[in-house]
Amino acid sequence: MTPKNNRKQRALVAKIKATQASTLMEVVDALLSDLSRMRRKQFLKNRCVTLRGVPTEQFDAPVKNGDEVRVYNIGFPAEFTSPYASIVWKDDELILLHKKRGIATVSNHPGLKNTLFRLVANYVKSYDPHEKIFLLNRLDSETEGLILFARSRETQQLILSSWRKFFIDQRFCAVVEGLFEKPEGELKGVVKNKSEVQTSSQKPLTRRSKTTYKVIKEGEYSTFVEIVLHGRFNGIRTLLKEENMPVVGENIPTAIFQNSKELLLQQASLTFIHPHTLRKMHFQLPIPASFQAFVKRPMTRGEKKRAMEQQPAIPPQYSRNKKEN
Repeated sequence: MTPKNNRKQRALVAKIKATQASTLMEVVDALLSDLSRMRRKQFLKNRCVTLRGVPTEQFDAPVKNGDEVRVYNIGFPAEFTSPYASIVWKDDELILLHKKRGIATVSNHPGLKNTLFRLVANYVKSYDPHEKIFLLNRLDSETEGLILFARSRETQQLILSSWRKFFIDQRFCAVVEGLFEKPEGELKGVVKNKSEVQTSSQKPLTRRSKTTYKVIKEGEYSTFVEIVLHGRFNGIRTLLKEENMPVVGENIPTAIFQNSKELLLQQASLTFIHPHTLRKMHFQLPIPASFQAFVKRPMTRGEKKRAMEQQPAIPPQYSRNKKEN
């Protein structure tokens, strides 16, 4: 079952071919003379007016003899510009963005207003005050990746209720501290003992989805790894910490690599089924060159010292790898 698109569709309200020189506001006044002056200005403000086929908000734009002016019920979007994100793809049902590091997807504490959700909501409302967006996935502030928004609640609920049917594949790349015992496997984190099992009066445990990994390249004591999220709930950073293999760049006192300027974790690709057309959609981001460069670089004396101080927490393959090198 595909969602119904209940969003208002763009339709032509009025058009005219100018017979004399004037300003755009004068032409709009003549075209929409039955509306109030404020309402006519609103059409311009919301980018509902095109001059020679180009949307414009400029009320005093010169109109020449023969120019065509059209007025629509819904405005045309301006270019989305932000240092924190860019639009990768969109249609009438979905909007996909490339989220940069440094901005939260949604507010996670009172007072946080600079979020990706707010940026996109303000953008769509700039040309259609009635449009809303609905979040489908999220990433931490420090993580770069792809964020998908639905443009109707019906589309959002359809995808969330059948997540595995629509979200086919979510892949991440990361550089982590340490070396895996096996070249691929599942990240399971810490198994809780009976004393740590949640009681009914406690907060619910964090929901997690199956998460697998595959080693791409090993360094002296770091690993470039591909991680696949097999469900909706992203707990990659927590799982890796519990495995004593945190992502390089984590702000933790036990970190061995303490000079990384960024978290070396990125969502590399996203594959999903479009809920309306049922087409498979695949989007991929380039892997930062800094990831592989970090794995190739030799450890500093301070990093080696911190690594040795953490024994026996450090897995035995570090000593084996050190001998091999």
